Amino acid sequence: MIKAKFRHCAFICMLMAGGPAIAQDVGVAWYGKSGMAQRVLDGLQTRLTETAPQIKLDIRPALSSLEELDTTLDEFNDSAKAAQIVLRSNGAVRLKAYGPKIPSFIGATNNPVELGVVDSMEKPTGNITGVTYHLPVLNTIESFMVLHPYMDTVLLINEAGHPSSTIDWRDTQAACEEIGLVCSQALAADRSELVKIVEQNKGRYSAIIMGNQVKIYTNTDAIIAADSDTPLFSYSEKGVLNGAAGGVTADDHLLGQLLADALVAVVVNGKSTNELPIARDSNPRLVINMQAIDRYGLAPPVSILSIADLIE
Repeated sequence: MIKAKFRHCAFICMLMAGGPAIAQDVGVAWYGKSGMAQRVLDGLQTRLTETAPQIKLDIRPALSSLEELDTTLDEFNDSAKAAQIVLRSNGAVRLKAYGPKIPSFIGATNNPVELGVVDSMEKPTGNITGVTYHLPVLNTIESFMVLHPYMDTVLLINEAGHPSSTIDWRDTQAACEEIGLVCSQALAADRSELVKIVEQNKGRYSAIIMGNQVKIYTNTDAIIAADSDTPLFSYSEKGVLNGAAGGVTADDHLLGQLLADALVAVVVNGKSTNELPIARDSNPRLVINMQAIDRYGLAPPVSILSIADLIE
């Protein structure tokens, strides 16, 4: 009798405390290889371990085709997942076209409004919210001009056919118009096209900016080899690590943590996705490659060097 009363008391106490956390499955997927997607995932997992260990991730990384992503979304939406996360810009666009039935989150993606994924950053629609690495390009280019005060003409090199290329160019055009720079864009599909573009434009611009696409920043060495005189900047930290003079970048790990917070708000706390604005890194980092600074003969102010992340 005493044991029965004890069990009953324990049950009541458990209910009063909110009960044990019930495991909740969340699907995660992205198409193609992506270091950024993996870094965002790492931040997501780290934060969930701390705040919501009951959320279990079913991870489908680096899918081989968008059709395989569609099949994965079918599985996520039809198998009672509590939510789904789709990473990368191409995945975000595909998710919007799919029309998700369950709460959905995006990350490792460019501006979702300009991609047509949501209507508003503040009140996203379509059962979708999440995070974006997108930063105001005006501030980024102004940072480049602090490093290179004589910048007046810019060539932006983007990857042909990449969904973020249109956004990078549109934002760059608007920033150049506001600042009073002359800007042009060139599109490259592969390394050989990239080299040809740089060689053809050597000496025509005071600066080159690499777009935030893998096929561009992984070929930083080719750009430098084709033109070692024109200062090179990057919209991606990877480009700076590979030899560009500077870049302003969001912290992918932090974005993963912010994504986890949004996921918990919906899955655990019952909020709607349209109550959660698309999150950005509010304190992006200026990254400077000091060897590149020396290569181009640039002289950044000490005040800038003191607050930047320096790559020696």
